Amino acid sequence: MCAEAKYTVLYREFRDAIVRGQLPFETRMPSVRQISDSRSISKNTVLAAYRRLEAGGLIYSRERSGFFVSANKDTRPKPECAIGPYTAAYSDEMFQLLSASPGPEKTQFGLAELRQSLIPSEQIRRIMRKILREDNVPFAYPPPVGSSRLIDALHGLMVSRGSVCGYENLVVTNGCHEALWLALRAVTRPGDLVACESPTYPGFYHICNSLQLNVLEIPSSAKTGIKLDILATVLKKQAVRAVYYAPNASNPAGATMPADHLEEIVNLAQRHDLVLIEDDTNHDLVYKEGRPRSGLSLTGSGRIIYCGSFSKTLAASLRVGWLSAPEPYLTSIKRLKYDLNLGGNALAQLVCAEMLEGRRYARHVLATTPIHEENMNSMLAVLARGSGNLVKIHKPTGGFLLWVHLPPGVDSTTLCQLAAKQGIALGDGNMFGQNPSFRQRLRIGWGGRWSALVEKKLRLVGRLIGGMA
Repeated sequence: MCAEAKYTVLYREFRDAIVRGQLPFETRMPSVRQISDSRSISKNTVLAAYRRLEAGGLIYSRERSGFFVSANKDTRPKPECAIGPYTAAYSDEMFQLLSASPGPEKTQFGLAELRQSLIPSEQIRRIMRKILREDNVPFAYPPPVGSSRLIDALHGLMVSRGSVCGYENLVVTNGCHEALWLALRAVTRPGDLVACESPTYPGFYHICNSLQLNVLEIPSSAKTGIKLDILATVLKKQAVRAVYYAPNASNPAGATMPADHLEEIVNLAQRHDLVLIEDDTNHDLVYKEGRPRSGLSLTGSGRIIYCGSFSKTLAASLRVGWLSAPEPYLTSIKRLKYDLNLGGNALAQLVCAEMLEGRRYARHVLATTPIHEENMNSMLAVLARGSGNLVKIHKPTGGFLLWVHLPPGVDSTTLCQLAAKQGIALGDGNMFGQNPSFRQRLRIGWGGRWSALVEKKLRLVGRLIGGMA
């Protein structure tokens, strides 16, 4: 009997038993493993039948407990809704991932980090040597807003992205994280409410915690980003000061917002008098040919603070990012930048300027982005085979991250702990928001060249997932 027929037979058997009352309300369903073993069918076949029962409202899942018969066979899954408002809390998970000692004995899949094998390290070294041989060696304080040479190069980059902004609107930052901090600090006051796409970059929650901001999570689509219908409903009821989102290859879901969505979110900002904070860190990592867009490039709105970075394309250690801001926020941001650290690393800024001026950066991105896409295809295949096709993963539109939906009964935190014992670091889904479903989500990233070791470790992750299901 084919797998599809087995799945259909199993689904109908349980459906009929539930409808007839042979499986009463709150009856615990047999585990996926029990049915798989007793009937000699794959776990994937059992899970497919259970998912169809769940979609029909006949059963529901409990975290760490399995599936149970629903109270009403006509029940349908609850519609998605915003989570919050709540006071942002600090989480140690990302700090621990960043603090973990790198080494051959540990495989790091938990960070959104470009690996050494795809960093243009030789070009960076040559540029540094060239800069240090020049008479005007950059050992003095740089301007607080950044090197004028880099500002000029960034302006050219922004124009190539279709964004209209003046030289005077640009501020160089120590990575995108600082750009986000400056933007939120300039726009909000303690106690204000900010909305964000969910799941989202964990550092956003840390910033909100440090600035004493309240957070409202808006569900997002793996394909088109933040769900604007839910955001629009929320904005009618809540006084939101700012909305944070990623227009391209979002972290961790890998979504890219279509042009009409970008135009609509700008319209919402205008109607509700709020500020949009665009995190376009992964702009140059989008797989699709053609120029990715942003709210700023499409509308030129004065309600957008645009943030970018070279951490995911050149090297995280350079710590060079930037933002483009309109008045009245620009003046406040420049003063905050001075108060925070006087300025940035002049040498690193000149390296980035040289990469941009000589089109080395454009050639580097053009060469490495297809490698990231190929890696994601390989990771999808390896994880599916290793887990027995028990995971659900949407291929990202760009970048080098996968947002993995774990099978029922598999807890992300427990999985990360088991993987750590095998020398593998993973991204616990709980870092990316307060949605209870994130307990069964996992971020896996690989920003380097493919290798036999990477494949071996990913197969092990897949087997761990399959063993827990």
